[in-house]
This record gives sequence, C-alpha cells and structure tokens, in this order.
Amino acid sequence: MIEASHARHRGALSRQELFEVVAVHGYRRFDEIVESHGRGCDNCKPEIASILASLHNGHVLGQETRAMWGGLERVREVVVDDALGLGAELEAEMARHVGGYFDEWRATLDDPEKLGRFVSFVNAPGVPDPNIRFVVDERGQIAPEVSAEPAVLGVTPTLGQLGLSIPVGAP
Repeated sequence: MIEASHARHRGALSRQELFEVVAVHGYRRFDEIVESHGRGCDNCKPEIASILASLHNGHVLGQETRAMWGGLERVREVVVDDALGLGAELEAEMARHVGGYFDEWRATLDDPEKLGRFVSFVNAPGVPDPNIRFVVDERGQIAPEVSAEPAVLGVTPTLGQLGLSIPVGAP
C-alpha cells in the first residue's frame, strides 16, 4: 500500500520506505506508483509529490498535475470572473444579511422584559447572589471578583458550620 505514513491506514509505508520504493523503481509520476502499489488517497498526494520533487529536481508537473491546474483555473473563472453569473445574486444576499443586522445585546438592555431574565434568582429578582462579588478592573470596568479559592457549588453547610448541634443520648 502507498498510503505513506498516515496512521489510520494499516500496513502503510513510512515516508522513508515510500521514498525508497519510488527511488528503486524509478517512478516519476503519481499514477505509476498507484498502478504498481495500490490505491492512493488525497492525503498521500502531497507527500508523494514531495518525494518525486526531491528525486527529480522539482519536476513533477506531469499530466495529472496539469489537470489539477485546469481545475484551479475553473475555480478562478467561477469565483473571480463570475462565469456562472452568481455574483450579483450573492452580493444582494450579503447586502440583505448585513442590512438585517442588529445588536442583540443592545436590544436586550433596552427591553425591560428581556433584561429581567438576567437575575441571580428567578423567584427573588431583587436579591443578589451573596457568592458573587464585583470589583473594578484595571480598565475601570465592573468585573466579577476572582477568588484564589475554588468555587464550591451546591454544597449545603453542615450543622456544625452553622453553629448548631443535635443532642445525642438519653435525656
């Protein structure tokens, strides 16, 4: 198999082994390697092209590579030259998209009903969360205070931590 060093292929050749196969057999084109040693994947092509370029002074522009350049030329025609006539339609679609933009956060700040959803406790909207403190950062902006201690969520204090006890034993 010529799948080079791609780990997902079982029994694949390392890059060094692939180099040696190409050198010993004197291959000069990708299709010759595929013909003699099995299928090649798209991931192998750059590696094999590099090996061919190393062995043959950088001249790997065979018929297969010319076909690829023809494909790239077609992409340029469609994208740059607008060969399919889609440019005006795509420009109009982009203008519609940009024209419909609005700042969703600004709209939330301006709408008391939406802004009311941003509270610590839904059933007590005027009560701040005692575990969250704010400070003014180096840019003068309000930011949550960062504690050196890890945050503990969902822990109920023990009776001992609350200064309470339950008597044990007979009265």
